[in-house]
Amino acid sequence: MKIMSFNIFCSGNNEYWWTNRIQLVTDTIHRENPDLLGVQEAHNDWMNALIAGLPEYDFVGVGRDDGKNEGERTAIFYKKDEFEILDSGDFWLSETPDVPSIGWDAVCKRVCTYAKLRRKSDDYTFLYINTHTDHMGAVAKANGAALIAEKARALADGLPIYLSGDFNSTPDSEPIKILKEAGFFDTRDLAENVEPDYGDTWHAYGRFPTLLIDYIFVGQKETVKNFGRITTPTSPDAILPSDHYPVVADF
Repeated sequence: MKIMSFNIFCSGNNEYWWTNRIQLVTDTIHRENPDLLGVQEAHNDWMNALIAGLPEYDFVGVGRDDGKNEGERTAIFYKKDEFEILDSGDFWLSETPDVPSIGWDAVCKRVCTYAKLRRKSDDYTFLYINTHTDHMGAVAKANGAALIAEKARALADGLPIYLSGDFNSTPDSEPIKILKEAGFFDTRDLAENVEPDYGDTWHAYGRFPTLLIDYIFVGQKETVKNFGRITTPTSPDAILPSDHYPVVADF
C-alpha cells in the first residue's frame, strides 16, 4: 500500500498561481500512483480540478469553514476500485471539534478528515486520517496533536492507523513529541529505505526559510519499505507543482 501526503498550495503568485499548477499536481500524483492520498489546502475550486484530473479516485472531506464546501479541505482520495469506505467524517481542531470552529490560539479553522477503509482484495481494514494544523498558534498545534491522537484511537477501535498531514511543526517540536508519546511512529524512522539526505518538505519557492513539516505517521510499528519526498518536477522545464514537496510511504 502506498500513501502520499501533498499540500498542494491554495494560491500562489504569477507562474505559481494555483491554476497554472493543476496539471503539474495531477501529473505528479499519477506518476507516483498512490493508493491513498491526503491533500491539504484544497479549496473548492482545487477540489473540482482534482476530481476532474483524478478519475480513478474518489474522496471524502468537507470544507473547514462551513463543514460543506467553503474553505480548504484535508480531503482523502482513495482508489475506488481498490477500497470501500466503511465510515468517514471530519472533526475540527478546537475545543468544539464537532462543529466548524477555531481552536485555542489558532488564526483560522483547522479540520481533520478520517476514513475507515476496507481493501477489497483481502479485507484489510484500517483508519486513515489526514490533517493540516495551524501555522501560528503554539497551543493550537500542541492541543491539536493531542486531540488527533485521542480521536484516532477512539475511531480506530483497535484497527491499524495511518496519519498524514502538514503539521506546521518540525521533528523536535512539542506537537510531534506529543504524537510520538501517544504511540505514533514517523514512517521516516521506520523505513528500510529513506531518500538520501532527506531534508525539508516546505521549500516555499524560495520565499521563506525551508522547514520539515509534512509527515506520514502510523499508530503501530509495521514494515515501511520506502519513504521520501518527491523533489523533481514533472518535466525538465516544469516548475515544482507546489510550495511543499509531497511525501510518500510504501508499506
